[in-house]
Amino acid sequence: MPEVKIKEQPYGGEDPAYAFTTKRKAYFKELGKSVPTPVYRGEKLLSGARISGPAIIEEPITTIVLFPGSTATVSKWGNYLIDL
Repeated sequence: MPEVKIKEQPYGGEDPAYAFTTKRKAYFKELGKSVPTPVYRGEKLLSGARISGPAIIEEPITTIVLFPGSTATVSKWGNYLIDL
């Protein structure tokens, strides 16, 4: 089996606005209500992007929900580093 090579992502800065698509109402128990929640396209996010919850990141095969007070930062390898 060939060795898998993970491509390093280009740095895009902390502001993820370029990957923003819409806002969707989502219920968060911590807030006790539904709130307009920003939605981001995960495949467009570049290294360094920092997203603060509440937020939703949509990927082709999964959806990541960031709860209020949590943050996700995209690593140079395209991984999400989530702080709760």
